[in-house]
Formats: sequence, C-alpha cells, structure tokens
Amino acid sequence: LIAKATAAVEHNNEVRRSAGLPTLESKIMPGIVLTGTAPTFYKIPVSADLLDHVSHGTYPPEATVVSMYVPELPRPLRRYTAGIKPLDNREAILRCYGAFKGIVGI
Repeated sequence: LIAKATAAVEHNNEVRRSAGLPTLESKIMPGIVLTGTAPTFYKIPVSADLLDHVSHGTYPPEATVVSMYVPELPRPLRRYTAGIKPLDNREAILRCYGAFKGIVGI
C-alpha cells in the first residue's frame, strides 16, 4: 500500500510537470486494505523528500508516520470470519466508509 501511494504521487507529479504545473510538496494518500470484507483505513503522508529518497534508494532522515484505523465493531471476534455480514457490523463499517469519503474528498 505504501509503495502504491508513493508511486501514485510520483505519477501525479510527472503529469503535473508535463502540464507545466508545479509538483506537489506533499500529499496525504488515503488507502483501504480489506481482509475478507473487513476494512482497515490508512492515511499515508507522501512528501517530496520521501519521493526523493525512494528514487535514490536511501532512507529519509525523518520517519514517515502512517495513520491507521481499524473500525470498532459490535462483533469484534467475528471481524475476519463474518466481516460485513452481521447487520450491526455492516452498519459500523458503512459509517466508516462514509466518514472516509470526507478524507478522500468525494
């Protein structure tokens, strides 16, 4: 997920350069990883400095801190076996997707 986020920002910056626009200094990339139907939400900060270090195969001097949210579910022990199937789990997960839309900007 982290590699995809950095690649997406790098690609977007290449498109911006081609269009004569300035590149982005930083971008928060949203991400979702599904285990079955149970999502985990991520916010991945990608900076120009991080992209530079990745392209040169070096470590940046500052750590990149990724935010992660695992939804609190009414049936947490069934998160991975039942996921979104129980109605109360489904309601909680769908509320999280709705909130995540605000982060993504939809």
